[in-house]
Amino acid sequence: MSGTRFVIPDTKKIPSDGVADVVVSGQLADVLPLVDIIVSSRNSETKLPKIPGVGEVALTASVSFSMGKNGGDSVEIFAEGDMKNFEGEFGDTGAVISSDLVQIALSPKQLELTGTGRFDQVPFTAKLQKGLGPDQADVPALLEAELYLSSELVSRFTGAEIEGLISGSSPAQITASLPSGTQASFSLSSDLVGLGVNAKQINWQKPAKKPAQFRLTGRYNNRVLTDTFSL
Repeated sequence: MSGTRFVIPDTKKIPSDGVADVVVSGQLADVLPLVDIIVSSRNSETKLPKIPGVGEVALTASVSFSMGKNGGDSVEIFAEGDMKNFEGEFGDTGAVISSDLVQIALSPKQLELTGTGRFDQVPFTAKLQKGLGPDQADVPALLEAELYLSSELVSRFTGAEIEGLISGSSPAQITASLPSGTQASFSLSSDLVGLGVNAKQINWQKPAKKPAQFRLTGRYNNRVLTDTFSL
């Protein structure tokens, strides 16, 4: 931690307001507990979601609060910064998520992460939002992402052997609800342009250039559980 400054804007006000400006940088595993302490010390109900992985974090934060008794009820925290060279595993799949740069924005009501990266070897763009505060404890984080649907990605999520069934790749959009401690739910959609399908079992083929509206909803824990499927 460096560049820390504490200011009392109006000393005549009782109780006074305090403002702490903080610059924090370091490894993800070291920075997150420190930020969590800053947040929870003023409001024990406010918890940051855990981010498994490694990376280099740099944040500039402003923390304001009333210095009176129970002043934590009035705490406001704003922070922005980035995380570089992030790498972590996706659940128990063994798949590696990596990103050169993730933008971080923290407000009293929300944590937002945005960036580009790779899911194993599949490039993606994503935004993760998580509400903060006592009324958000049981509200899932929301993930919105764009990536390329391919045989490698399908095999990684389902564990199914699909060699020869799918060829090529196609842009796809994913929206996922990520509750803490339980399985995620998701929706995936694509026009499948660029993805060829050869389903010999049902004597059906789709050329890679031909569009076909595809939608899949389901749940994910260690593997995909399909709820609805349309093509």
